Amino acid sequence: MNKIILAILSILILAVIAGIFFAKRGQQPLPITALTPTIVNLGSDSDVQDLSALPNSKAKTVMVFGATVDSASYRYPGHWYGSIDEEASKREIDAMVEMGIDFFRIDVRSETLGYAEEMKKLDNIVTYGRSKGLRVYFGVFGMETWMASWLDMFWTYPNGGGGKASWDDFRKMYTGEVDTIMNRYKPDYIMIIPEARRNIGNQVNSVRTVDEWVIYTKELAAKIKNISPSTKVVLNEVVRSEDKNSSVDYVGAIMKDNDKNIDIIGIDPYSPEELNDEMSTVTRLAERYKWHGRLRIGETNIFNVKDDDYQKKYFETAIDLAIENNFEGFVVFYFRDIPGQTDKRGILNNDFSKKPAYEVINKKIESIRQSE
Repeated sequence: MNKIILAILSILILAVIAGIFFAKRGQQPLPITALTPTIVNLGSDSDVQDLSALPNSKAKTVMVFGATVDSASYRYPGHWYGSIDEEASKREIDAMVEMGIDFFRIDVRSETLGYAEEMKKLDNIVTYGRSKGLRVYFGVFGMETWMASWLDMFWTYPNGGGGKASWDDFRKMYTGEVDTIMNRYKPDYIMIIPEARRNIGNQVNSVRTVDEWVIYTKELAAKIKNISPSTKVVLNEVVRSEDKNSSVDYVGAIMKDNDKNIDIIGIDPYSPEELNDEMSTVTRLAERYKWHGRLRIGETNIFNVKDDDYQKKYFETAIDLAIENNFEGFVVFYFRDIPGQTDKRGILNNDFSKKPAYEVINKKIESIRQSE
């Protein structure tokens, strides 16, 4: 009886913790009009410059825009999202073309590679997107069935180590996934080690050091460039200065190492506060280590969309900040509302009708292209 009571209490405690976390993610954040990057204290290394504003020293380049194909990402038979929906994916790509997007992103789990029919669907989607003049971007997300639970990822294992695979087995699997995607598609962009320790690291059953992740990242980047020298290697990371699930130390180590095979580092904000924090932090890291690469809004949206107008204003402001700070790209995550997957976070409704955020991004892209 005591064991049953303890089990019930444990479940209730976990539910309360999860409720607090998601309530925090869903709070109405700073007014959009107050959104300005903040100054973040990153220490006092000898090579740190005295910065009073966000660095903007590199030559201006054309900003590229992308979005995720939600009907193709993370999917495989038996997954709760379902298998890849080829026709819906093509309709999403059509909407991206109309909006003025430069590339589409598909996030792939290693499980998908084991299904010939799913891979054929990916082939058709990639061919279709390229026929529309879009560049191709793949995100490599490893083995989902090896991952810790989402609650454990956020609370118990913020630095990884909650997964099911040994370090050697993980690297064999993940390297194989990268190799398959590169040889099959030779994409324009490929994202590796996304949200390094919290996400990918929680497929491993032991905590690995930052140095180990940097070494492995460099190995993968060299392999990618050997297969397709023109493919841009992207690292998408959570770079929040006060978040225990952050990758600030990993990004700092990558930038300090300055490997020439790593081209772009993206940030993943999902609220105005996170955008402020991550943009400020990553730009100062880049300046501190005189990093050779470019910065990108790797993916963004409002995690808990209160209303369409607020989402629209967020995107409008986020794009303006990316332009002002010379970020090279901007990726919309959650493109279409899909029940049980993206829910109400897309910029298209489930029936493909357009939300205000879609329209404002379209206008922003048109304005940028006219000014080039």
